[in-house]
Amino acid sequence: MEVLLMEIETVIGLLRNGFCVVKDLEIAGMAPLAAVQSLVPNMTAIESLIAPLQACAIYFNFVGGTLLFAGAVTSWQVLAQWSKVLEDPALGKEAVLTIAKGNLAAARKSAVNNAVTAVCLWLIGFGFIWFFLCSLHLVYFDLLNWGIIAMEIALAVLLFYMSFGVSRTWSDAADARAAARSISEAAGHAFLASAPPDVLATCGHAMGAEPPLAPWPGPAANYLAGAYVASLDAWRGDALKRAESKQARNAASA
Repeated sequence: MEVLLMEIETVIGLLRNGFCVVKDLEIAGMAPLAAVQSLVPNMTAIESLIAPLQACAIYFNFVGGTLLFAGAVTSWQVLAQWSKVLEDPALGKEAVLTIAKGNLAAARKSAVNNAVTAVCLWLIGFGFIWFFLCSLHLVYFDLLNWGIIAMEIALAVLLFYMSFGVSRTWSDAADARAAARSISEAAGHAFLASAPPDVLATCGHAMGAEPPLAPWPGPAANYLAGAYVASLDAWRGDALKRAESKQARNAASA
């Protein structure tokens, strides 16, 4: 259902942008649509098509932002409770607890990113309000300017997050390649034993050792934390054994 809504929102956005281009061509005299009669008084035919799509943009951005922000706040509260639970040193080995805490930190960072994205969606929706009113020939220039500024700030922040995500993907790919090379060498086992959790997860996945699912965003509980740390310990041991076995095969075939 969520994917379907995203596809509908994308189609609506493409139609809205396309109609806006047609409107610009109409103003420039390159698209003679002014003679087409509109069903809405004091609006051109193309404006009567653009306005409902702008109203949809207001709805999607405000509702989507609200749901995303509510989910981020709820996740942050639950993850804060999990952070306290994972402070218990009796849960397991320090190396395994470090992996669990790293996964939790990544989840908390994702919650913050979702909250920032939600605010950006609100700012974009705020800008669309004044575009929608312009299509209705209700122009408030000061508020329109503020709306445009808000949208530009939101888009700049989202672009920064996208570029940071691409940079992080390249960095993870480089770490994964370094790990793959090390596995084929004598130092592969030692490398993975001290590798960051995401690198260990990538290498484990490549060798058929899938990491266990984290118990969050479910309610924090000591017994769930103990089970998760135990499963992480078993998974880490399996990944290291697979790396050691692969090293032995490589050495035998050399």
